[in-house]
Amino acid sequence: MRKSLTPSYLYFTDLIFLSEFMQPRFIILLGTFFLYHFSMAQDSLQVKQDSAHSKSPVNNGPQKDITVSYSVELKSNRNNTGIGETYNGGIKTVFVSGDKVRIRLVSLMRTQSIFLLPKDKARKVAAITKESGKNKYKYYLSEQEWKLYNSKYDSISCQFTYDSTVILNYPCRKAIISLKDGRSIGVYYTDSIRRKGFAYGEPLFSCIPGLVLQYEYRYKKGKIIYTATSISQEKIDPLVFRVPTKGVSTRKFSMKPVSEKDTELPAEEEEEQPDEKDDN
Repeated sequence: MRKSLTPSYLYFTDLIFLSEFMQPRFIILLGTFFLYHFSMAQDSLQVKQDSAHSKSPVNNGPQKDITVSYSVELKSNRNNTGIGETYNGGIKTVFVSGDKVRIRLVSLMRTQSIFLLPKDKARKVAAITKESGKNKYKYYLSEQEWKLYNSKYDSISCQFTYDSTVILNYPCRKAIISLKDGRSIGVYYTDSIRRKGFAYGEPLFSCIPGLVLQYEYRYKKGKIIYTATSISQEKIDPLVFRVPTKGVSTRKFSMKPVSEKDTELPAEEEEEQPDEKDDN
């Protein structure tokens, strides 16, 4: 005859189970199980946060216009700094609005602008203007000529370092850009601001994943430092991107041989002289 289970018997078996359950070895295994799954959950959350952070600078929608101004400072241990002195105290301004870019340099040497033209312009992708002096001129460049103009930046490489600083409240990392002629340029950049126009307008920085806020070019007699002094994301007046026509002649673009004098200039400021004859 089957014996029925009384409440006292069930209570006794529960005590036996609990005594086995509370053994130290079982508690350790149970604790390890919970710690492992808690750690996996934390790692998964961190990966999602890192992924969201790394993608945050990239905006698939319309991006705001941006204007960045740089001061130009010359540092030299020599009294005679040569042509480099004409850049001291200059101002460089970069304007970016969609596919339109303008880079303007104002210095004692000259006032010059580089315009990156909208893609709907027939066969011409850029215009360079000399806006100072008696003889003001401009010349347009085809895509092939624009590549030739920037050929000194072919095969550049970037070495990223662990050095860091803060410029205009933006955390910046340091990178070393090496040119094919052996020269190098140290830059500090922030990856929290990105625009396609940065690399297209300044191929020198094509390997930099963000906005350069300071860079230093060394030449024979010293160094020239460009440092961002302001950043604005206000809408830019479309007239800023209009190539000047009044009082500005149009010339044909041509490359001149690089002379020893050119090596004293910042790499991005070596001016290729156009032909002296105006286009008819």
